[in-house]
Amino acid sequence: MEKNEKENQSSALEPMVKAVLVADERTPWLEEVIDGLAAQDYKKIEFLLVLKGKEKTNSDVEDLVKKAIPASKIIRTGNTASYPLLANLVLRNELTESRENFFLFLKDDLILDATCVRRMTELAVESNAGIVGPKVLDRENPSLLEDMGSMLDNFYSPVERSEKGENDQGQYDKKEISAVPESAMLIRADLFRAIEGYDTEINSPDNNVEICLRSYLVGAKIVLASNSVATRFKTQSQVAKKSIDVLRPRHRLRMTLVGNFGVSLFRSVFESILIMTSGVLYGLVTGRFFLTWGHLSSFWWNLKRLKSLNSIRDRVRKNYAISTSNRGSLEPQQHSLRRAVAGQAPSGTGPDALTRIRFHQLWAALLGPGGIALLVAGVILGFGSRHLLS
Repeated sequence: MEKNEKENQSSALEPMVKAVLVADERTPWLEEVIDGLAAQDYKKIEFLLVLKGKEKTNSDVEDLVKKAIPASKIIRTGNTASYPLLANLVLRNELTESRENFFLFLKDDLILDATCVRRMTELAVESNAGIVGPKVLDRENPSLLEDMGSMLDNFYSPVERSEKGENDQGQYDKKEISAVPESAMLIRADLFRAIEGYDTEINSPDNNVEICLRSYLVGAKIVLASNSVATRFKTQSQVAKKSIDVLRPRHRLRMTLVGNFGVSLFRSVFESILIMTSGVLYGLVTGRFFLTWGHLSSFWWNLKRLKSLNSIRDRVRKNYAISTSNRGSLEPQQHSLRRAVAGQAPSGTGPDALTRIRFHQLWAALLGPGGIALLVAGVILGFGSRHLLS
């Protein structure tokens, strides 16, 4: 009896999590995604499924959801709504209850392990983190890394911490990061309400980066739960390279304007003008015309959205907790300028990056015992065969 009382007390102290899955009802593996949610060993969790699809109700999908998670709530929306807009539905008055302590936002390409939610929640409570993300592996080959979050450089470009397809050996299990993986994010409910949710003007692949940046600016800690594992499908709908070339310069400038105030803002605008000019020239020279358009339209795109930008800046300013002269999370990483000008955040620039490791391995092989032996053999062979050349 005492054991049951202790279990009830510990359960009462556990924070409530509201899991919000934004899904397209035509997703072929939707059943697996829902089964993964239903299998969670964390008990204090509520489910909200936001379905994108046709206006006509697909009873098969609803039956599937109700069978797996009887207490879940379902909301249907139109096809054109973006992920940030749909995720922000939890801020509506009829859905905003004081019961939940955390929101868990999920996309429909991710399957959670049974312990995923519990371990993320435990780390959030233990480290007093505002945002927690899981380790994301390849669904087809779970020994390969898919997404370990990213770091932000001093020009607000995200730098992936791992390369896709790299073997998981625990080499990126560092806790504190700048942005969690895009497909899953556990965030404190009071933090999400304070910053009023996602910026609906920024879509994939930067919506996770943007909300993590604003959370960091108001003093929240962003961490990765390396023992919390999820696997992701490789979908055809992943953002195309040409779309990234157009979107990222616009998103980078918007994040720059949100994250700087006073003298720092003027300096950042001047830097952004130089980056835009260099990016336009770079795109024209290399034939990347989508990148050229992304840079060329970045200021006009943000001016058209000045009202929403000022609103977000005001919310950040109210809760601002980070000195712009001492941003520990925004690291002056190598190739920051090249990354901003090129309109992308290539991996392989960190000291532990796979491409750099391979280069060092090749260099070590050439200067190692085997390489030196081959070099000596070549010299002897060449010296001994010199008469053949005369």
